[in-house]
Amino acid sequence: MGERNKGFKIAMNALNAGRIKIGVANTAIGKRAFKLGINYANERIQFGEKIANFGAIKEKIATMAARLYGLESSWNRSAQHIDEVYEELVDQGQDKLEAKIKSCAEYAMECAIIKVYGSEVESYIVDEALQIHGGMGFSGESEISVHYRNVRGNRIYEGTNEINRILTPTMLLRKAMKGELPFMENTMALYQELISGQLKAVEEENQPLVLIENFIEIAKKATLLTTGIAVQKFQQEIKSEQEVLMHLADMMIPLFILESALLRAQKQQASVYTNLTLILMYETSELLSKHAKEVIFASSSNKKQCRIIRN
Repeated sequence: MGERNKGFKIAMNALNAGRIKIGVANTAIGKRAFKLGINYANERIQFGEKIANFGAIKEKIATMAARLYGLESSWNRSAQHIDEVYEELVDQGQDKLEAKIKSCAEYAMECAIIKVYGSEVESYIVDEALQIHGGMGFSGESEISVHYRNVRGNRIYEGTNEINRILTPTMLLRKAMKGELPFMENTMALYQELISGQLKAVEEENQPLVLIENFIEIAKKATLLTTGIAVQKFQQEIKSEQEVLMHLADMMIPLFILESALLRAQKQQASVYTNLTLILMYETSELLSKHAKEVIFASSSNKKQCRIIRN
């Protein structure tokens, strides 16, 4: 059964494995719903042609495909890293159960991200697939209606998405407080770059994957800078500023997903995967802008707000 008084630790660490597993399950259901939506779009005739040929439906399908690609890329990436840590710990002579707990704990933040993104992507895809079906999709005879009812719980299990959002930046800041990350040093350096006008924008680039890579580099700096502003304002009390933490999470989550998709697209070198990653980049840019402004306005003086928004 294990050591006395160690059960809570095991139970809490089991959440990490559960969260990444939910991401895998979300992908499976999402793919099924995606297929159902495409099949129906190719069968349904309206105004003399398949609705799959309509621009509105094409946009839905493209967005669904991009988010699925990002989700699948994220848990494949994290699972590989967890496996590598696990094997290293076992080779060092650690107990397999303890090695499993420690390897998952090392990537607890990524597991939380995957759980949030996966469950919300699954809900989005099922919802859009049902929308493609129209009234038929809402009928109990339709398979997509069953998925629509079933997926709702995944945003609650293994810690609600709100809790996992709060945990995401909290775990990052906890590592910084332990000295595992040079957080404040990098933040101050970035702030000096910003106020001196040396912080570079994303440069024009004809190679899409290089463009995305450049965007991610700048986006990481923006996220780090925004997090630093919040920490400077709230200090130790930031752990109680749940609204701010959730906005920070909504910057970190799409950025991690985008980077995962990029790493996969760089290996696959196929235009379809590059295009899916470009869609994710466009979505990420909008999300970063929105949530960074929310954090800045909650954390800064009016003068600093104007300076940062202008830059």
